[in-house]
Order: sequence, then structure tokens, then C-alpha cells
Amino acid sequence: MQDTTVCTISREGTPEMNDMIMETIRGLKECGFSITAVHVEAGNKSLSREIRRACKVSVIKPTPQTVNPLYNAWKVSDLLLGGLRDVITSVAANETRVIVYMEGDKCTFVPSIGKLIEPILKSRADLTLAVRSPEGFSNFPRVQQLVEGRVNRYIGQKTGIQTDYLYGPRAFSPQVGSFFREYKKNDWGVIMYPIVSAMAKGYRLEQVEISGYP
Repeated sequence: MQDTTVCTISREGTPEMNDMIMETIRGLKECGFSITAVHVEAGNKSLSREIRRACKVSVIKPTPQTVNPLYNAWKVSDLLLGGLRDVITSVAANETRVIVYMEGDKCTFVPSIGKLIEPILKSRADLTLAVRSPEGFSNFPRVQQLVEGRVNRYIGQKTGIQTDYLYGPRAFSPQVGSFFREYKKNDWGVIMYPIVSAMAKGYRLEQVEISGYP
């Protein structure tokens, strides 16, 4: 599916986390997607090599090594999200019909990408959000349900559409992707601001429910 580019972000972590990242990259490659990845490594060179081999574009940065763990955590997010904005901006300027964003450890989501991009490929929508079913959402920690539910309601009040804005995976046309360059901060707003801005401009949203707990 070379008409679709999947953009992932990931951070090297536990062996289990690294295995999920590897499984995501391999699954995307087997599906024939064009892949771009922004990855922060911490010594696992085999994982970095796998990402470089599979991806059309890979941005791999070292983990910050200061004595301040809070700074290190902030810097990792800065590297990932700033890199994501730049990658999506670049992809949106080239020939691709659909851009998909997903986190690199969501390996079980890969089979659902076809369902996520279908409304855009069939010109029914300009952007799609993967939304959790009520059953799937109930599997998340109670505190996370409360916080994300409140944020979703707040965003819905601004957009006029109540939906699951925070699950993560989303797909959009290059025209919607061009909104990413407008967001100058390297924080999690880079995931949300372009979507809300595109909706405010009249771009069509379709929600795609994902069953279970991918």
C-alpha cells in the first residue's frame, strides 16, 4: 500500500516494549506500507538497525544522559514530537494519499489500519480517528478513564463532535497533514492541534471504532 505512509514514534524501553516495537515495524513492512519512524534509542543497536532497514525515513536520536531524570523525560518527548511534526510535514508535501500516525508499540493495531484508512481512500472523509469501544475503554486504568474522558469532553465542546480524541492512531489526507507545520511546540499538542484545526476548517472526520484492547 504505497499510497499510504505510516508515521510512528517510539522509545527504546524494556525487552517486552522493544519486542512490540519490532513487531510493529515488521507488521507494517509485511503489509507493504511506506514507513517513517522517529525513535529514541538507548543502546539496542539491533532494534535501531531493524528500524533503519524497514523505514523509508528514520530519525533515530540517542536517549539524553543527564543526572536529571525529569529533564531526560522531557527531552525524549521533545525529540519524539518535534521529529514527528517535521516528518509528517515532509510526508504531506510529497505524493501519498493517506498518512497514518500511530505509536510504535501498538503492534496489535496494525491489522486495523486498513479499516482506518478506508474512509479516506474512498473519499468519504479527510481524517479518521481510531476510537475505543466502551468495552475496550473499560480495560484501561480507572484514573486514565477519568482523565481522558474529561479531556475528550472538553475537546468535543470546542469542536462540536464528541469522540475519543486521545486513543492515538489516526489517519488523514496530505491536506490535513499540512496543518502540522503550524504547531511550533514539541509537546503532545502536536498530535491534537492539527486535527482540531482541520476540523475547524471544515475537513470531514469519520470515527472508526476499534473493538477490544489493541
